[in-house]
Amino acid sequence: MLGTTTRALPTCLAMCLALCLALAPTPWSATMADDEQLPHEVISTLGQRLNAVGATSGKHSEMRREVDEAIEKIEWRTAQGDDSTLTARDHLGRTPLIAAAHHGYAEIVEALLDAGTVRAAIDAIDDRGLSASDHATLAFHQSIWACQNLNSGNMMRWLPRIMMASWYASEDPYTKLQVLLGDAGATMEIERARAVWLTLCTQQSRETRDAVTNTNTLQQTLIEQGELSFKRVMEGVSNRR
Repeated sequence: MLGTTTRALPTCLAMCLALCLALAPTPWSATMADDEQLPHEVISTLGQRLNAVGATSGKHSEMRREVDEAIEKIEWRTAQGDDSTLTARDHLGRTPLIAAAHHGYAEIVEALLDAGTVRAAIDAIDDRGLSASDHATLAFHQSIWACQNLNSGNMMRWLPRIMMASWYASEDPYTKLQVLLGDAGATMEIERARAVWLTLCTQQSRETRDAVTNTNTLQQTLIEQGELSFKRVMEGVSNRR
């Protein structure tokens, strides 16, 4: 399992974890008042705080607490009827719905979908031409291991994602997202998501490319290929110890 694999990190990574103790998150209330934090800020801050927990204690209970507090902030915002912030675009052309789907924040997506304006823009696309549904299909945080060659370059930059891998594996958020978005009326453009993966993931293995090209269940295939690639990477790291 991924949880066991991440515990096999070499000494240099363990030392980095010790340095990351300084990243331990402070309470949400100490960062920004509820009525000041916009949806994109909530989503961005949640990612930072999850990475901080992953780099320190790694406890899923603490990650769950961070997610729950972010959900409360989004629910507060949707209750205000602040439509402009709920569909605003960030520097990548993503609405909060697209950003949350990209990161696999299924419960944030569910909270956002309570707003009529969010549901009305459910098929909006970002600057790469991807919708929230496309991002759910691509399952970025679970499939990334099959897209990139992690055996080249500086492994330390992958540390936050390595430490979050077991969380994503246990939560399986992208599967939940596909159901949520489909039930809300999102259009599933599987071929568009497939084309983006095959174009952008230039370092994927031939095995992965063939699997992605021929599958009828794209999201499931990407998640499976991601898990296989992650295990191989971690086995390689363990063997270099």
